[in-house]
Amino acid sequence: MASEMKQPEVYWTKPNAHCPNSRLPVLVYRSVLPDDMTEESVSKAIGANQWFHGGTFKHYPSAHFHSNTHECYAAISGRTHCLYGVGPLDDLSDGVEFDMQAGDIAVHAAGVAHRNTESSEDYVYMGLYPKGAPKWNNNFCKADEGETRAKGEEASGVDVPDWDPVYGFNAVTGGGSGIGFAFVKQCHAKGARIIIGDLKLTSDAEQYVSKTKDSEVAFQKCDVTSWDDLHDLISASVEKFGAVPDVYAPIAGIYEPSWSNFWDDETSGSYKTIRINVDHPIKFTRLAMRALAGAEKQGVVCLVASTAGIRANYLASLYTASKHAIVGFAKAMGQADVDEGVKINAVLPGLVTSPLWLDREDNMIEWGKYAGRKQLQPDDIGELMVRMVESKEYEGGTCVLKTPYEERIQEEGHTKLQQKMKEYDPSPRPEAALDRIKDNLQSERGKNWT
Repeated sequence: MASEMKQPEVYWTKPNAHCPNSRLPVLVYRSVLPDDMTEESVSKAIGANQWFHGGTFKHYPSAHFHSNTHECYAAISGRTHCLYGVGPLDDLSDGVEFDMQAGDIAVHAAGVAHRNTESSEDYVYMGLYPKGAPKWNNNFCKADEGETRAKGEEASGVDVPDWDPVYGFNAVTGGGSGIGFAFVKQCHAKGARIIIGDLKLTSDAEQYVSKTKDSEVAFQKCDVTSWDDLHDLISASVEKFGAVPDVYAPIAGIYEPSWSNFWDDETSGSYKTIRINVDHPIKFTRLAMRALAGAEKQGVVCLVASTAGIRANYLASLYTASKHAIVGFAKAMGQADVDEGVKINAVLPGLVTSPLWLDREDNMIEWGKYAGRKQLQPDDIGELMVRMVESKEYEGGTCVLKTPYEERIQEEGHTKLQQKMKEYDPSPRPEAALDRIKDNLQSERGKNWT
């Protein structure tokens, strides 16, 4: 595969009477396949990014689209000229044209019409499909408008894959220590490229980053109380990896330090605990939604709350309030999964061995009687977060509790809750008007990150 990040060419198709096409762009990557370009080597390289070989084909001149799956064409020999967006009954001048040759990849969404118009005799391409995709269907762009509209609705309901077939997925996280560093390692092991945002790295994290390629894992100094710094984390992903992140994990947090807690009264005008534990993840989620809308892609925000988010703790009242806020925010944002394709959920860890407890100057461990309690390791939570990112089981709004003794869904996701509310709603109310939200997000679609 390509040793450096290459921005794809982007082409847009519009719906017409015979081709539903898609609001998602056609992406063409140049010279990104392994040098030997065999079926085996390409299957291995693209398969690592969760797209799998479905067949190998030659010149295909019939315009068609698939209403049930997205598709990736990998040219492994020869050359071809492609025509996208139109069928045999349409004005061909309305289509999108480009050439491909061995080493190139084209990725098109469900519903997008495509065909070869001219190919060399040795032209061969592989069709690759997202993990879990059904066997593709063929629609030949000759149906009436009603059937085309129905096929378009089917195509628009196909989930956008979490992974790019060429470069996998990008993640940005507060990962200098503890749970964040564990999440970094587990995402990197799955092929993700990661921006770590933190004030500093622990020695273990610094050593880990130094052993990886800068094109895979990079550190960006970040004060999470600075919204400019949060914005710059996404900019760093664009600069280093060529795209906004797919996964966002605002993990940084503090636990009742002597310089910001309820009992040692602050006079600076705001509680820094709230700025770090509440303001930062909420603002970063909004930045994530803008970045994803601009890139026309789906994504995940995995928030870190705590078992304190469902319990009371007089000793750590400010921390408790901050984690209740994150649980409430995750629940409130569940609908973004349905409406915008942005899955926002939260993990609620119990006691975890991390610098949150170990790197302190006070006696919180003694005060809270934490020393004798069974503790989780950061990897336990990092592994759960990866599952919450990847699995459809954890839809938007899902909050998962994990302690040394149990793991369970504490708060069900948005669609499950909506179904329950239809069966019994103790306080019925009219459905809120969301036009303002939809208009705001629509205005951000298709805009480059700045």
